[in-house]
Amino acid sequence: MNNRILLLGCAAVFAVTGAFPASASVRSIEGEVVTPLQPPGVDVVPQGIKRGDAKGSFYVVGTADGTTGAVYSGPMTDGAQTGAVGAWTFMDVPSTWATTSTALSTSIYGVENLPGQNVSLVGTWAEGDLLGEGNASFYYEGPVTATPDPSHFRQFVATDRSDAPAQFTFLHSVSGGLVVGNWDMARDNNPAGNAFIYESQSGAQIPIKYPKKERVYTHTAYGIWFNGGHSYTIAGGASKDKRFTSGRILEPLGDGTLIDYNAKSGRFSNFTRFSYPEQGPRKNKRLSPITHFEGIWSNGQGKFRMPATVISKSGKGETAAIMTVRRQSDGSWGIGKWRLPDLGTKIVATGNSLYNKVSVGIGDFGSGVQSYGFRAE
Repeated sequence: MNNRILLLGCAAVFAVTGAFPASASVRSIEGEVVTPLQPPGVDVVPQGIKRGDAKGSFYVVGTADGTTGAVYSGPMTDGAQTGAVGAWTFMDVPSTWATTSTALSTSIYGVENLPGQNVSLVGTWAEGDLLGEGNASFYYEGPVTATPDPSHFRQFVATDRSDAPAQFTFLHSVSGGLVVGNWDMARDNNPAGNAFIYESQSGAQIPIKYPKKERVYTHTAYGIWFNGGHSYTIAGGASKDKRFTSGRILEPLGDGTLIDYNAKSGRFSNFTRFSYPEQGPRKNKRLSPITHFEGIWSNGQGKFRMPATVISKSGKGETAAIMTVRRQSDGSWGIGKWRLPDLGTKIVATGNSLYNKVSVGIGDFGSGVQSYGFRAE
């Protein structure tokens, strides 16, 4: 699995370089590791996960060999490693979207289970390299099949603040009919720095409004969770300061963030920053310089859990982490509690998505970068 594929699976675009020193205040989560989480002979970067129809089953979506959308349906057990259980389906955007002879590439980032054995899928597509000169996004609603009906797909290209088409559009996560993502222009050298909401029914693009006092210069939205009614919670990241330097690919990153959205009033509220391994007030000098939430899950009773990718203060490595936080009676957020999935000794990994106690990502397990699934005990 090469670095180009690695980029598609990570919110923070960086190379796997070394072990991450765990803090004594962060506990390890024991569980079952499935690696590689892919069909034989195919390199898959898993990027999203939601529950399946049957108890104990899941939908996992991602990118196969850097060019094809992939959907896994089945349990998170060792059988998924060999293809003995579950099923892998490869799905691409319609070939009729091509405007040149260049082959199309598809990457599926998010999935939502719908009634009637249907799903919503969101992601990106491009003519050629997904992270090359530009890309667009798609929304799909229908069954998981290798021959999807082209009429079930919709193209989407975000617009910038002057209503010009964005060169890069990423739709990351879908829940309750709303999608979150990012857009940017190549001239910014930062294709992930402007977060927005996409309404799947109307096709409207809604910029996420962060409090001005928070000095959020660049930002991401990687996960959205429908709380019921008109309430949604969005997870992602935000810059800590204004650093306009060359090579700004990490500029949107700094802290993991949560923000609530009311789809009826259009109001955003309860914006909060979190940084690994923060357990309370931000007084810990060992806080990670980059903490990024890559998804979100809730039990519907005030407990939220976010998969994260974090980089050590020394910048020599990154690791998958999981933060759990409870909503307080006034709607604000409590103290985040951090855990590290036990993926093995000195494993450097990303935490790309999570559903309850099951998470997926990629990591260096000693023989190169591989996909993994982790089921906590």
